[in-house]
Amino acid sequence: MNARYDLTPQMLEYDRLGTIWLPYLMFFHSPNYASGVVNTDSRGFRLTHGREGVVNGREGLSNASLCLFVGGSSAFGVGASSDRFTIPSLLNQRTHDTWVNYGGRAFSSTQELLLVLLYSRHRGIEKVIIFSGVNDLILFFLADCPHRELGAFFSWNRFNQAMNQSAAKSWKRKGLELVLKRFYGDSIDYERITRKELLNILMGRGKQVNPAGFTPKSDGVSIVPSTRSVDDVVHLLHHNLSLWKQLSVSWNFKLTYVLQPLSDWLDRKLSHEEEALFNYLSMEPANIWQTIQKHVSSSERYAWYVGHIRAACYELGIDFFDMNKHFAAQDLGGRWLFVDRVHLGDAGNCVVADALTKEVLCD
Repeated sequence: MNARYDLTPQMLEYDRLGTIWLPYLMFFHSPNYASGVVNTDSRGFRLTHGREGVVNGREGLSNASLCLFVGGSSAFGVGASSDRFTIPSLLNQRTHDTWVNYGGRAFSSTQELLLVLLYSRHRGIEKVIIFSGVNDLILFFLADCPHRELGAFFSWNRFNQAMNQSAAKSWKRKGLELVLKRFYGDSIDYERITRKELLNILMGRGKQVNPAGFTPKSDGVSIVPSTRSVDDVVHLLHHNLSLWKQLSVSWNFKLTYVLQPLSDWLDRKLSHEEEALFNYLSMEPANIWQTIQKHVSSSERYAWYVGHIRAACYELGIDFFDMNKHFAAQDLGGRWLFVDRVHLGDAGNCVVADALTKEVLCD
């Protein structure tokens, strides 16, 4: 019995929606996917329903003016029963703006920014809402040795392993390592060292190949300092927000950052369906939900994170809205809002759309 599919049958379609590999973005949704739950255009953007019909994420940019709803899988609408119940579609019903879905499943804040830079050639953008925040925090704890300045992305470990395997040692390099490792240990990169570098080391003129502060790994060369800190997450987000600010000034659109709700950050009674779903997902061994519960879910982590994001937005002159605070202020106990700890169902998306309409887009 799969409680996830029994309670939320729409999730089967999200699991079926495939992924394609793309330059720079790394991955995106399969294009031209069609179903009763989720549909994508020729580039993989989810279709959005407007007042006058369907608006394609990329192909609908011929409008005189439009608004972008940016973020990860929650912005994309994972958990919604159909395209009509994603947040940008709901905003189209509640406002006179034209919103398009620029959500990317499993996207980091860097990928969210790149998606807009690579595909938004239209300059009639009026507003951008970034509905995000959780993925960067999760990725820090999921990824093995994320880049300190650039962060990581989902499938980072798989990518890193594949790239290291592509530089697999030849029999000559294996022999070199066998002979020299007893004298030089891991100070030599046996997979990539050049003949000139090797001669310099053997003649006493060379330096250790692995730079100080980097931790060697058995499956390849680490690219992250061993002194990594969770503060790297907020430094990365601040960097990306500063780029967003520059873009908003150059393209002349109103920018708002909305910290998405995480169920564990809300002091509310779960519905019976949420309890069943959360318990079912948590039973799977070594999965993302356990990582969230262990490293992300605490009220202390939330207070630390929201404080840093709010401060960064204030410093950069970006409007900020904490959707967790809004959820906590509502009488939502016992209502079925989430399909898992991160993603919202139709009712949860409606709560978000109502809050954005009344408190963010009211001016």
